[in-house]
Amino acid sequence: LELREAARAANESAQSLYGGQNTIATLRFGYRAGVAATLAVWVMWDCVEVVNSVHKKVSHDSVAAKAAWPLFRACGVLLAWHWLWGLSLWVWNRFRVNAPFLFDVVDTAQTPAASPADVFDECILETNVLLSLLLCYYKSTYRGGMPKFIEKDGYIATTLPQALPLMLVLFLFKCLVHPWSRRKQLWSIISRVIRAPFCEVRFVDTYVADVLTSMVKVLLDALWCCYFFLSGAFLRSESDRKNLDELQKTTHAFWYKQVLAPAVCFFPIWFRFAQCLRKYVDVGDGHRRWVHLWNAAKYAFSLIVTITTVVRGTEKFKSRWSILFFGSSIFSWVWDVHVDWGLNFCKVESSEDTSFRRPSSFDDAPRKKRWHILSRQTRMYPKVWWYRGAAVLDLF
Repeated sequence: LELREAARAANESAQSLYGGQNTIATLRFGYRAGVAATLAVWVMWDCVEVVNSVHKKVSHDSVAAKAAWPLFRACGVLLAWHWLWGLSLWVWNRFRVNAPFLFDVVDTAQTPAASPADVFDECILETNVLLSLLLCYYKSTYRGGMPKFIEKDGYIATTLPQALPLMLVLFLFKCLVHPWSRRKQLWSIISRVIRAPFCEVRFVDTYVADVLTSMVKVLLDALWCCYFFLSGAFLRSESDRKNLDELQKTTHAFWYKQVLAPAVCFFPIWFRFAQCLRKYVDVGDGHRRWVHLWNAAKYAFSLIVTITTVVRGTEKFKSRWSILFFGSSIFSWVWDVHVDWGLNFCKVESSEDTSFRRPSSFDDAPRKKRWHILSRQTRMYPKVWWYRGAAVLDLF
């Protein structure tokens, strides 16, 4: 009976996800998910752990020590964000949040908006491609990783470590532009974010700008990948340790560490800062305009921290920088939780306890206290701990 109930619940979930036509779609998704699970276990076994090669006397590094690892790491984070976007769409549909209206999504018969099922289908395919390329790349970088007939062919054995990262870049480019009917809106939003404060700021623009400020690590990996490919470093042999050391030294050069890397960290915060100033001007007179000014101050603190990170030198300056960093982080967290999300840190509300009283005696009913800790009275989602968990995770 319990198995039947579980099967019925799974079937209902699939129907809600795929709009009732779930036979072929669920079968396809389940097959791809099985392939992804197998590849994930294989990658964990061969790539994460440092294992001995088939020659037993020769050990090799983990995949994190390979030259193209930042490329795979950046693509993995982007893929995780894609999965979370599909999960967000599913949650919003489940709790009747009008996401297409909030994000100005074009939903017509010619260009229908992406459903959670569409996003999940894209994600599972991207997961299989990423794990397959990562596994093949890692095995091609050490002796004994690939089949013997491939290793005997010197051209194929030396070309694979160079071609596989390039194949991943081409696949990433394809995912960013195809299907163009859906990706077109994303790129138009990004163009408006870059042009801030010289264009109107909408909710979806601030959402994308906030996402960019949270993806600084990915942008730094993207910067590294640009040098990796444009300099021709990906054509060097993985076995040539001298070339790998030179590639590592480049990331510590002045022009890279003190100019390009800080610029990549600076501009996403600047875009959000410019958006707040534009909102301050557009709102006009009223108390709400000052909220945008204080929000701009939050990002101004982050900009100061980013700039001072480049020039910090003495121990005394580092201690002041630590205080500035801590203050900016707390200010940003308090603003996100209390102002943007409307959560109360600690609020007590009194309500009448009418559990054991007749309606005629409601006026004399005792009042009980209700505590709202990292919560609020009006909520879209049923569980209070969802809000509290999101507030705690926002610290990191």
